[in-house]
Amino acid sequence: MDPQFKVTGHRGAPVYAPENTLKSFQKAFECKATAIEFDVRMTTDGVPVIIHDETLERIAGVKNFVAETTFEDLRKISIDGEKIPTLEEVLAFAKNRLAVDVEVKVAGVEEKVVALIRKFDLVNKALITSFIPEVLSRIKEVEPRLRVGVLFSEWDDEYLDIASNLDAYALLPNYNSVDEEIVKKVKDRGYRLIVWTVNDLEDIRRMLSLDVDGIITDDPCKVRKIIM
Repeated sequence: MDPQFKVTGHRGAPVYAPENTLKSFQKAFECKATAIEFDVRMTTDGVPVIIHDETLERIAGVKNFVAETTFEDLRKISIDGEKIPTLEEVLAFAKNRLAVDVEVKVAGVEEKVVALIRKFDLVNKALITSFIPEVLSRIKEVEPRLRVGVLFSEWDDEYLDIASNLDAYALLPNYNSVDEEIVKKVKDRGYRLIVWTVNDLEDIRRMLSLDVDGIITDDPCKVRKIIM
C-alpha cells in the first residue's frame, strides 16, 4: 500500500470529534493514521478555510455561505465547541506528523494552497485532490512537483484519460464503484487507487483483498487495527 496514504482520516476522525476540526485531526493522529483528508474553501476576504459544505447549515445550523462570510465572522461560529480552522493551522499541525490529502472544493484558491504547502515544506507529503479537473491542472501549473488525484463517485473510463492529461498520481473513487476490473485498469496505467469513505469492517477487508493502495475512512482507529 501507499506508505503515506494507506490509512487516511476522512475530515480527520469524525467518529470521535467534529469533522474538519483540529480536534478531529488530532484524534486521527492518535489513531495512528498515516494521513488526514480535509476540504478547502475560501472566505469572502480570501482566507483558505477547512470546511466541506458550501454553507454552514449542516454543521452549525446557520445558512451562511462560506464564500460570502468573512473569516472574522466564520470564527465566531461554534462546531460543537470547536472552530473552523484555517488551511494554515491544519498544515502547521500536520507538519512532521502526517501526510495531507487536500481536497480543493473551489477554483481560485489554488495559488494560496500551493504557497502554504511550500511554507510548511509539505510538497513531498501532500496529495491535492478535487472533483474539478481544472483545479488540479492549475495546481500542476503552479507547482509541478505536487501530486494530484482525481476524485469521482462512479466509475467511467474517461477518468483514466483525465488522469493522464493531468499527470495524476492517483484516482480516488467511491469504494462502492470499485471491483477487480477497475483495480486492474487503474494499476495497468500506473496510478495509485485510494478509495473513500470506507467504514464497515467487511468493506475494509474487501478493499484490502482488491489490493487498493489506500483507504480513506471516518474511523482511522478501526482501519489501523487491520492495516499495520
